[in-house]
Amino acid sequence: MFGPKSPCSGTTVPQLFANHFPVFHNIPTFPHVDIFGILSNVNAHCGQVTANVTKTRVSTNRLLSIVNKQTVVRARDLYRSGMQPEALSRVLRHGLFLKIGRGLYARKDFSADFERQIMLACQRVPNGIVCLKSAVRFHGLLPLDSASIWMAIDFKAKKPVAGGLKLRFVRFSGQALTQGVENIRIDGVPVRIYSAAKTIADCLKYRKKLGGNLAVKVLRESIDRRKCSEQRLRHFARICRVRKLVHAAFSLVARASPTHTHSTNGDGLLS
Repeated sequence: MFGPKSPCSGTTVPQLFANHFPVFHNIPTFPHVDIFGILSNVNAHCGQVTANVTKTRVSTNRLLSIVNKQTVVRARDLYRSGMQPEALSRVLRHGLFLKIGRGLYARKDFSADFERQIMLACQRVPNGIVCLKSAVRFHGLLPLDSASIWMAIDFKAKKPVAGGLKLRFVRFSGQALTQGVENIRIDGVPVRIYSAAKTIADCLKYRKKLGGNLAVKVLRESIDRRKCSEQRLRHFARICRVRKLVHAAFSLVARASPTHTHSTNGDGLLS
């Protein structure tokens, strides 16, 4: 109606037609409402909500994928990979997987048999090594039924927190700790366990701690069923300082006739 240089440019309707609009003083004026700004904020908020929902779905799917692949995971490992604690709590509430220990989670069809108990122990104590009774059972030397998982830890190490698991710790040092370790995997989880030969030597060394004639039974079974080579057993017997016991056992076997009956001395050893 008016050009850009019109003298009326910038005036309001009441100013143009002052005689037709009464003037009311002290009446508050309404602030300027930016409807386009409001709509823009609403759209941005809806977009953020959608992004959060998508992010939640991705986090949940990623978490389930990790647990299904690894069977058992530690919470701190999940947090390090960028997983949020809220996602962890959400899947627990929905029963998508199980909490099997302090900071340990597994898929919902998890059942803790003996091998998985070993796996859980190694998850809880990554620097520990399965030993003695648990290693005897794992290698099939004797059908033991121990309620606890035996683990070797460094002589100077701080005693680990069991976190609800039944663990029994024995302190090793030097080559007795580092030699004879086998690295295997159970359900994709790294597990460290002593070899059969090292386990036999350990049982001889800790025969008083194990009780009964367990050490001599393990030694007999290993020789009769040839669970390990004589050379390897003598090697670990030297490390564990039970070389004389192993030498005496093999000397007895070499001298014995097929009808020879083993007897034991006061220490429960072959004689």
